[in-house]
Formats: sequence, structure tokens, C-alpha cells
Amino acid sequence: EVDTEGLAVSANSRFKEMTGYSEADLIGKDPAMLLMDKVSKELIDSKHSERKEGESSVYEVKGKKKNGETFWLLISGAPRFDKEGNFIGSIGIHMDITQRKRLLNQLEAAKSLAEESSKAKETFLAHMSHEIRTPLNSVLGMTHLLQDTNPTEEQKDYLETIKYSSEILLNIISDILDISKIEAGEAEFNE
Repeated sequence: EVDTEGLAVSANSRFKEMTGYSEADLIGKDPAMLLMDKVSKELIDSKHSERKEGESSVYEVKGKKKNGETFWLLISGAPRFDKEGNFIGSIGIHMDITQRKRLLNQLEAAKSLAEESSKAKETFLAHMSHEIRTPLNSVLGMTHLLQDTNPTEEQKDYLETIKYSSEILLNIISDILDISKIEAGEAEFNE
């Protein structure tokens, strides 16, 4: 609990245990000055001003324990009033969310890595598809040229097999390129 100026009037044992500060360290002092960096202190001050207007809020701040260890707090703050309805300070419930923040950061890093991996896969597939398509087009072209040289019936069967298999491979490569374009959001639709 803090008074109208934001100075601590009481702190429960869990808060003291969580921050490492004793009651003597806190009472009569601005806890935000002890625990917070400039940005978090400014946020807490703005929330304290809102409480003077009767508003409650929930917000996250980064702080430092007495031993210098960084931690994150989820603060639920509400104004306190006396029996006549005069503002007499604020009460805050503080929850250590450091572990949750770490997990979120790890999740974001893993997501970023997965996105980079997916992009690398798309790039690889696109390059490989183009690299395979060029010699395959040469095989198809040479097959057409050989068919024009009066091959024997047996050779015609072989050439048809080569042509058929090459066209299937070319279709597979085109499908791979289409999938890469769809995943990259570059697919174009035509009627």
C-alpha cells in the first residue's frame, strides 16, 4: 500500500520476499524508485495519477530486486478511499511473471527461427527446381530431336519413355515451384 504521494505505508511478507527489500527499506519511500528503471518508474507514476482519479489498472513492469537481479511484475493497482470518499492512496497486488516472460521470449525466438527455416526451405526448393528444370528441358529437347532422326521402332519406344518420364518430372518440378510460391504468398491466380 502507498499513500497519496506514492510512498509505501505497508508491504506484505510475500512482496518483501519477492523483492529482497525489508519493511525498513520500503516504508516511507517510493518503492518504484527502489525497484524500477526510468521507463517503468514513469509508467508507475502515470498509473498512480490515474488512481488519484479513481481508476484501477493492470500492467507489467520490469524491475530489479535488491540483489540486482532483473524481474518482471504484473501489477494490479486500485485506489484506496477513506469513509468520506477521499483518496488516501493505492493498493497494489504484485505477481512475479519473470518465468512467463522468459518463456514468451523463448517462444518468440523459436517462432523466428522456424520462420527463417521455412524461408530457407522455400528458397532452396525454388533454386533446386530451377536448377533441375534446365537440364530436364535439354533432355526433352534432345528427345524431340532424336525422334526426328528416323529411329527404329525400339528406339521410338525408348524415346517415348524418356519423353513421358521427363514430362512427369517437369510437372513435379512445376508443382514444387507452385508450392513454394503459395507458401511465400507469391501465387498468382488466373481464370
